[in-house]
Order: sequence, then C-alpha cells, then structure tokens
Amino acid sequence: MTRVTSSRVSGKEEPRALVQKCCRNIQTALGIPHRITFEAHTAAKHQEVYSLVGFSVAETEKQYQVIPIPGLDNFWLAASWSFEYYKGASFLINASLLVFRGIATDRKKSALLRAEWAPPDQIGGWSHAQPHWHIYQAEIDSEQTTGRQGFQTQLDMELGAVAEPGTTSFLKQNEISHFHFAMASQWQINGNHQIELESKTMLSWLSGCLEYIVSELNFLRSRATSFPAHQA
Repeated sequence: MTRVTSSRVSGKEEPRALVQKCCRNIQTALGIPHRITFEAHTAAKHQEVYSLVGFSVAETEKQYQVIPIPGLDNFWLAASWSFEYYKGASFLINASLLVFRGIATDRKKSALLRAEWAPPDQIGGWSHAQPHWHIYQAEIDSEQTTGRQGFQTQLDMELGAVAEPGTTSFLKQNEISHFHFAMASQWQINGNHQIELESKTMLSWLSGCLEYIVSELNFLRSRATSFPAHQA
C-alpha cells in the first residue's frame, strides 16, 4: 500500500477523539443544544470514515445522513472525516462538509455545496486547491422566466455545457461540481493554493466554514427571492 501524504493525528489522539472534537465544534458553530454523534465504517483496506449520525437522509450519487441547520428551514448538513492507518499510526486524509436543501421526508434532497480539505496531491498531474469548495448545479426553478432561461442557455454555451453544432462539450450536466474552487489560496503572497491538512487547523477551519456558510445562507434568505421554498 502506498500511503497518501497526509496529516498524522497529533500526539496520542486517536481518530475517534478528534471526531468528537469536530462534533463539539459543529454543535457550537450551529448553536445546536443537543449532543450530535457519529459512526465509523471501513471504506477500504486500512481506511476508515467517520460520519455524522443524522435525523434525515439525502441521496445523490451516495447516501448521506444529515442534520438540520438551525434557523434555516429545509437546509441540511452532512459531515465526514477519513483516516488511513499505516504502520500503527493514523493519518487524517479528508475532512468534508456538505450542504443540502429539501424537506425532511424527501430522500432526494438537492446538493448545494461541499467544503473539503485533503492532503495536497498531484493525482493525474492535477494540482487541486486545498482546502476547496465544490458547487453543485442547482435545480432550475419551475418559475423561471423565458428571458432567464435564455440567459442561462447562453451562459451554458459559453461554459461549454451546451455544445454548439459540430463541437463537443467538455462541461456536461453538473460537471461544474468537479471544479475545485480555492478556499485558502496565497496567490497574492507566494502563488500557493495548497495548505497542508493538520488536525489542529482542521478544527478551526471546520468552525469557520460552518459559521460562514450559515452567514451566507442567511444573506441569501434576506434577499427574499434568492432561495424560494423547496418544491417536494
């Protein structure tokens, strides 16, 4: 097995203890009065994933357990942390937050965005930003005007989502979700956009991400028509 370059869980702290701290940070950042819990499962040989135990389910390409985001009706959070075990040591190799929209009883909730941090990598020759955002293509609202649809079609064509006659599109439906939007670049300082993943800084990042996400969702809600009520 080739170990992914990653952050060793500091000191004698085991993954379970680190994830417990993450859960407390989530409780504090979201103002959740009750204790939230997690569960672990084996993802691959020598790898284990810890995920929040949720109050509802969101199904996309995978199935996620989600908890409600207080103060934001029909918005849900999923979170997970992946660890690799190598020569008796544990290494944090991924931390992820996903935000969904949908009613509690609807398993087909819409994925909106993901905040993610993994070790800097050069997989396939690509140097993705770490940490980073992923944005998911939202459902086209049924109340869109014809003019708005025309603008969206033109935008899709410019991005390559709609191929012009005689051409091939490289950006098909929801391919934009694979774009890694840099979250902590230092381009203005040293040109770097990859930050090493460490358990201590990940805890601070987790709290900051959640507080920022909630703040921005509240900002959008204040615009009244930005996020219309979800249609089941």
